[in-house]
Amino acid sequence: TAFLENGFGLNGRVKLIEEGLKIELPEDKLAISLTERKALRKRLGIPEAVPVILYLGLLYAYQGIDDFLGMARELLSKRKDIHFLIIGFPGEKEYEKKIREEGLGSYFTFAGRVCYEEISLFISLADIAVSPKISRTESNSKLYHFMAQGIHAIVYDLPINHRILGEAGIYVQPGDRERLISETE
Repeated sequence: TAFLENGFGLNGRVKLIEEGLKIELPEDKLAISLTERKALRKRLGIPEAVPVILYLGLLYAYQGIDDFLGMARELLSKRKDIHFLIIGFPGEKEYEKKIREEGLGSYFTFAGRVCYEEISLFISLADIAVSPKISRTESNSKLYHFMAQGIHAIVYDLPINHRILGEAGIYVQPGDRERLISETE
């Protein structure tokens, strides 16, 4: 806002309007039953007894998919008792193929595009969410969904993430893969 006010002589005429989501879903969609959770995990090929680390978003570099996959690869070199659920598009088939070629396919589920009404069901499978979004020019609305589900989010230390998560966020400097890994462990 300072740029607009000072650079264009709009002093006092620029207002910041915070983004938000109105998440009004029936209670049964916010907290799925154990039976539904097991069925969805089975349908997606996610093992029952392992923690799930979630990525939700477009599969573009500025959204953080490359940082997420790099973190996941390194984390898998340290431990194998985890699973990564990736919800997003486009290019999910190409990412999945590359992960399979690396011999890591059994640790990943690429759900692709999920309809908005089912996002909460998928998020409920996660133990933690990682949103290493690099973009400094747009919001990170998926964080509202994570908060609504009570899922902790590891995010890059950017102003928008602080505005949304406040003290609830786990913040990592952009590009600090080692810290991203340690916070995820």
